[in-house]
Amino acid sequence: MKARSLLSVLAILGCSSERAQTVTLAAPPAAASAPRAAALPPPAAPATARRTACLMLYECGCNSACTEVDRPADDLRPGMRVNVVLGPLKGTPVFVAESRTKDGEPIFTVQRADPKDPIVLCSARARGPLVGYLCGASDLSAARACTTCE
Repeated sequence: MKARSLLSVLAILGCSSERAQTVTLAAPPAAASAPRAAALPPPAAPATARRTACLMLYECGCNSACTEVDRPADDLRPGMRVNVVLGPLKGTPVFVAESRTKDGEPIFTVQRADPKDPIVLCSARARGPLVGYLCGASDLSAARACTTCE
């Protein structure tokens, strides 16, 4: 009988020590997990790829202004319709055109006239408010690439 009571006592002590270890392992301190969570980047971090392109508004031989459009540069194709997202023409639909720099390099520019239209009217005179820009003599030249859109 003594052996049986001794085994019962040992079994109770063994179970209580296992239970204590289980409780300790199941609930780690909250402070230990906080630094790890802070070091992870937020799941909605924006991608580094630019989702807009900066192109010259180039119409009738006039380099009017650098214009940001709603498509990335890699997606652009001549004749594609895009929308201006920054500047005085914000919200205006424009069309992508392939133009040439003074060195003959092809670059993408944008224009308001649909390239499928058979007639495009140009005037060397200063343009009125319906067109939305004035073209200075220094801007009448081959297309220029934009270095920045603001």
